[in-house]
This record gives sequence, C-alpha cells and structure tokens, in this order.
Amino acid sequence: MSDDNKETGKRLREAREFLLKIQTKEDLAEFLKIAGITQEQLKNYESGRTAVPSPLLVLLYELGINPTYILTGEGTKFAGNPSGMIVKAATLGEIDKSQDIKLLKLNPALTSEDSKFRILRAVAGNISKLIEQNE
Repeated sequence: MSDDNKETGKRLREAREFLLKIQTKEDLAEFLKIAGITQEQLKNYESGRTAVPSPLLVLLYELGINPTYILTGEGTKFAGNPSGMIVKAATLGEIDKSQDIKLLKLNPALTSEDSKFRILRAVAGNISKLIEQNE
C-alpha cells in the first residue's frame, strides 16, 4: 500500500462524504449501488489498499468532483463541468440546494447521453447567472 494510494483514498472518502452531504436523501448504500461497487471495495479504495478505478473516477466527475484532485490533490475539488459548477455554487450558498442539487442526485441515468443533455438544459439558466456574476 503506497502513501500515494492512502492520500488518494483520503480524498476519495472526503469527496464521497461531501457528495452525500449535499444530496437531499441519498446514503452510502445508494452511492455504492450507483457506483457498482461493494462496501468492501470502497473501504479498500478509501484506505489506499487498492487504486481507485477509472469508472469510479468518471462517476465522480459526472457528479461534479475533479478526478485530478482525487488522484493528485492538485487543483480544485470541483470538476470543470456543469455538475461541478452546480455543486460548487450549492456549497457556497449561491443557489438553492433544494431546487438545483436534486438534478445531480446519485442517479444511474446520469451516465446516459440523453440524461446529461436534459440536466444541462435544466440548469443552464442558473449556470448562466453564475457565469455573469463571476465576470
């Protein structure tokens, strides 16, 4: 077990706990189901015994977490995609979690292209407002 894997595991646990905290009703069992992993596998990833697999990093990215941050600790925690903007804005209190975060619920449909486009269209108004505020 390398020190790099341990640090990656700590950041993975931090990201998972963070995502579950901002979700309205989701729990660890739901996260495991959506990620397609067992609790034992998650323990192995978070402890650094096993490297975090690419499919889990992709899921985290789709949910708004920067996989580079998970792997290296560098950069922002938030992905540079619409999900990342929403998660960051919800964290900072810039948008109403109850209205917008529900679009990012741990949902297996997030991996389908149609769902991604529906989510993007649904949140486009808020993203535009955030971009305008930051300019």
